[in-house]
Amino acid sequence: DVKIGNVRLESLKEDTLKAKRIRTDVSKLNQQTEAKMNSLNRIEDRINHLQQERIKLNDVIQQANLTRDQIQQIINKRDFFLATYNSLKDIVNDRPETTEELKEMLNNHRQSEGQMSGERNRLVEQRMKTERKLKAAQDELSTKHTQMGKLMAAKEQIEEQIQRRIEMIESINTSEGLSLPINDGQKTASLLRKHMLKSQHMSIVESKKHLVKQTENDMSQIENLKNKLLEFNVSSAEIEDAKEAVEKEKNTLEQLEASSNTVSRETLTQKERMLRELDEKITDLNDEMNKLSKLSDSSAKLSLKRTELESKKATTKRL
Repeated sequence: DVKIGNVRLESLKEDTLKAKRIRTDVSKLNQQTEAKMNSLNRIEDRINHLQQERIKLNDVIQQANLTRDQIQQIINKRDFFLATYNSLKDIVNDRPETTEELKEMLNNHRQSEGQMSGERNRLVEQRMKTERKLKAAQDELSTKHTQMGKLMAAKEQIEEQIQRRIEMIESINTSEGLSLPINDGQKTASLLRKHMLKSQHMSIVESKKHLVKQTENDMSQIENLKNKLLEFNVSSAEIEDAKEAVEKEKNTLEQLEASSNTVSRETLTQKERMLRELDEKITDLNDEMNKLSKLSDSSAKLSLKRTELESKKATTKRL
């Protein structure tokens, strides 16, 4: 009976040591999970910052669209004046001027028409600048979505690592007959899935709606502008007003272009630097997690061997 009691006592001691080791491993796993959550929060902050930059780029595109609408208004005024001119031409009687005077007026009109042709060319050039700026903004928006996709991929990788730790805890519960809590791991996985789905949904839906609508509107306006420019023809009495309006729009477009180029270059450089730093941190974090995982496994095996050795020594002494 004493020997049986001693055996039971030794078995109980071994179970106690095993439970302590398991609790230590679980504590380490919880600490690692908390560290990964902090890393995820930093990644979320970076993603939010990129989304704010995308909103700023959309504002620039809207401003370019407003300028294009103003140019369209000028073209509509020209069409109205042409229609008025044509209607008046049908009801105008013979002019009292002599032939020489009419020739001089015709020459003056041709000169004015040549000047207006130059204004028309400048208007076409402004339209082309606006199209290039819109294309550059759309390309930069696409680049931002690619960068956001990389950050989301990093989130998924960390989520998989957290899931493996949850499965390890469940395996310990099953193999050792314990009831260790795994609520923290489940909450972490749920939070990651929620943020990931929300970010992907907002980014994809909003970008698709905006780009599709923007592209359709731009192509329609550009086509209308081309058709209108082919019909460009005004009278000498309207040239000065049109020149003044076109010059104002030109100045507005040049200021907008200068401001947009400066902001875009600085923003793009800053985002590229931030993304490189974030990629380096994610790589270091993955290396550290792999090392910790290997170290945890090695420590657990070493501790088990030491326990078995101490048990055998104790049994030898008793014998």
